[in-house]
Amino acid sequence: MQKRKDNLILEVIKDLEIAKCKMSKAIEERVHDQEFTDYLTPSQVLKILDISRPTLYKYTNEGILIKYQIGNKSFYRKTEILNSLTNRNVENIGI
Repeated sequence: MQKRKDNLILEVIKDLEIAKCKMSKAIEERVHDQEFTDYLTPSQVLKILDISRPTLYKYTNEGILIKYQIGNKSFYRKTEILNSLTNRNVENIGI
């Protein structure tokens, strides 16, 4: 009886792992298909803001930038990044 329960639990875990992999692949396909055009990857944010990865993490931890998670993928809203870039330029020229 216990062995049957253990086997059933293992089957459920296996099915969940398969579903997780399928969902991750679907998310990646959507990102590559530009369905999430309002969102940027951390690498894109680094290029746009011309900052290092540690600085991006610092800004995220301090709440300057907001990170969104979809599964194990991180994204930033394009509008928020562009606003922060505008705000940074305004601060640099002393307005």
